[in-house]
Amino acid sequence: MSDEHRSSPRYNLSSIVASLGGKSCEIIDVSPTGIFLKGAVLGLERGDVVTVDLNVPLLSHIVPVQVDGFVVRSDEKGVAIDYARPAQTWPHVLRILDLKEQRGE
Repeated sequence: MSDEHRSSPRYNLSSIVASLGGKSCEIIDVSPTGIFLKGAVLGLERGDVVTVDLNVPLLSHIVPVQVDGFVVRSDEKGVAIDYARPAQTWPHVLRILDLKEQRGE
């Protein structure tokens, strides 16, 4: 699916640190409805329920955020997870972080 047909914007944010199952993961992209993590995570299959731990820089603090979701794809490129219930403020946080990174802040 191309970006033009996606229901939510995707962000490539280096300021957010993610871990899954206690292992640090590189974020390929993140959106208000899901996250795509680089590399295959052994044992994960479509439909598995997971918790992604995120460290999100907000103001002058790093805020730990746990996101529950389910695996929608897992292959050699990575694992795609849709959130079970994203926070209402999450789209705003992502836009702000994206703007800050574009400005080099």
